[in-house]
Amino acid sequence: MADETPPIVKIVLHTLINIGFTLFASIFTLLVFIFVGLGFLSIYSCLVLSIVLWSFFYVVIFWAKHEKLPSHRIDRFLDNEEEGDAIIGHRGGAKEAPENTLAAIEECFVCLLDNNLKQNILLDRTVLSKAKKNGAYAVEVDIGITKDGVAVLLHDWTVDRTTDGVGLISEMTLQEAKRLNAAAKFSNRSKFSLEVIPTLDECVEKCLELNLKIFFDVKDFSDKVVSILTDLYEKYPKLLDMGMVCSFIPTVVYKLRRRNPEILTALTTSPRFFQTELKKSMFNVGGIPQYLGYIMDSIMVWCEINWLWYLCGNSAVLLNKDLISQSVLDYWKARGIRVVPWTVNEPMQKAFFLNFHQLAIITDYVLTQEEKEAVDS
Repeated sequence: MADETPPIVKIVLHTLINIGFTLFASIFTLLVFIFVGLGFLSIYSCLVLSIVLWSFFYVVIFWAKHEKLPSHRIDRFLDNEEEGDAIIGHRGGAKEAPENTLAAIEECFVCLLDNNLKQNILLDRTVLSKAKKNGAYAVEVDIGITKDGVAVLLHDWTVDRTTDGVGLISEMTLQEAKRLNAAAKFSNRSKFSLEVIPTLDECVEKCLELNLKIFFDVKDFSDKVVSILTDLYEKYPKLLDMGMVCSFIPTVVYKLRRRNPEILTALTTSPRFFQTELKKSMFNVGGIPQYLGYIMDSIMVWCEINWLWYLCGNSAVLLNKDLISQSVLDYWKARGIRVVPWTVNEPMQKAFFLNFHQLAIITDYVLTQEEKEAVDS
């Protein structure tokens, strides 16, 4: 019998388990102080109980943590060796071509080359270097899993928004998913009339062919996706240098690094992740789930900032651009964690993060409108 539990409910329940110990420790400490106020406990007893509980919490974290990889690994991964801007195409370059397709990967890579160079992109290594210097040097792609257990590129739980089909990707076979047109809802249909949903293997092979680095964004939290990614890294050993797994779900990152501690990982942080997901779900009734989403977002961000990154042994953190300030950058720098802002689309913001802060950025637009006009002229 198929599991009919909506994905957002699974995520909420799973995340509550992830952060449950923190909630328990916090609530316990609060109750201890209440007992002190009511006269049931002395202040000394309160302090002793709180210290013991929180000490136990940090001992568990220290014992269970994964070791962070050497800094040169993440530095080498995030730097554009061609000395161009460190631009990462969001969903493969979502505004340049239909998102999460091979066309998007190719388009964001060669967007600054003229047509003659594009036709010879795989024939001349100097052309490859020029593309990486002027276009994106990496892509971020989203992973979905079909009914028959094949990993494909898809951002949403359903195919409704980006294709001419409807329904959950988890209820479709690969053959059924391949019949859909991933360009059906794209704005420029004259340029991209038909694109299929690619498998994760097809994506990796294309990126390695173009020497593009890959950010794997994982929203599924099952053991199946962990196994898929582990097998993927075994099949393509180059991914240890060319790939990084990122997720909003800490247990995915933790389990993956337990299977293979050499994989680069990052937690993705957003102040509105659960609020957004709950708003899209059928459980947005009377505004109550939105309050739940706000509470969960606040707790999750606090946990990610204070201890989840340490537990998972992450090398980087993907931050919503609205969360970034100088103090935030200083905080992560002191901990040896690289910061990658997303999704940076405004020209001034791109210039600010790229030039002033010297950060790699995730963007829907590899080129600004001014740059496109300059190329066209």
